Amino acid sequence: MIKSLRLLVLFLAAAPALALENQLRDHPSPYLAMHGNDPVAWQDWGPAAVELARKEGKLLFISSGYFSC
Repeated sequence: MIKSLRLLVLFLAAAPALALENQLRDHPSPYLAMHGNDPVAWQDWGPAAVELARKEGKLLFISSGYFSC
């Protein structure tokens, strides 16, 4: 259950320097894998994601992984 509550980050930019891919496609967590085909470049939360956002001046959107329906 804790794994499904991992924080995720989305990089938002009008013209991304790198085309990020959605990292959830083959995730071991069923909840996270369910979002593997979203048209969003979901990234695992961590120092590398924060540093990339800082370097590229992008916003971070964080999902706590809550599933209620």
